[in-house]
Amino acid sequence: WESARADTEDDDGTPRTVLELLALNRHADPQATSMAVSRAIALKADPNRGRFGQRPLVLAVSARNSAAAEALLLGGAEINRQALVGLRKISRSSLREGMEATFFKRYLEKPTITMEEIGLWASVQCGFVSTATKALETGAPVDAWVLTGLRRCQNEENRETLEAALRRRLGSRWFESLRAEAATAELLLELKEAVADRRDPDEGLVRQLLGLGANPDARTGDPDNSDGGSDFSDDDEDDEDDEDEEEERQVKIQSNAGVGEARSGGKKR
Repeated sequence: WESARADTEDDDGTPRTVLELLALNRHADPQATSMAVSRAIALKADPNRGRFGQRPLVLAVSARNSAAAEALLLGGAEINRQALVGLRKISRSSLREGMEATFFKRYLEKPTITMEEIGLWASVQCGFVSTATKALETGAPVDAWVLTGLRRCQNEENRETLEAALRRRLGSRWFESLRAEAATAELLLELKEAVADRRDPDEGLVRQLLGLGANPDARTGDPDNSDGGSDFSDDDEDDEDDEDEEEERQVKIQSNAGVGEARSGGKKR
């Protein structure tokens, strides 16, 4: 009873709207969901009305309800950053890519947010080389989600171009480290989603992520509670240089100390 009540009521105890309930019920028949959403909007239900910043489209994405999301978009739901951030947290490729195609079509028809507002990860994943490289050149932060977007970029040529740009910006060592972090987060996402959906993990995806450096023993780090893991900015380049200089200084100190001890030992003998 408590679980059912939680599904039908909002955080403040008020009943959810019809569109919110339809968005959350991903187990309903897809065709029936689409018809119900369209009917509700025709009867003046507002597809962009949501409490606490969670519009029906955001709820549909978080519930992985593709039928409701598509019907809401067709009914005038506006794409916002919150919905897109939720979309990137869907692991199952076939479901996520289908929803991404729907979102992208709607975005081209009626853009309500710029790629810069969404974030670098979106430009990278969409394969927008010009937009992404410009952002990199102007110092946009690079986090693990950017590397996840790179892996998910479906245009091979653009993906290679963007990888080269990211390697130039980060340096090979930091690039590989951040890619391994992204792969680990995505592996956790896939395994958790597989358990929640009572399905087998995608073996091909798991193998690919392990090949990219994912840690198979990772137990901590929840990608759903993170907006992207470690950030890399231009300041980090200076930090890396400082670390290298400090390492060299410590090596020299230890080397000089060893020479001093050897000389001291020689005098005693």
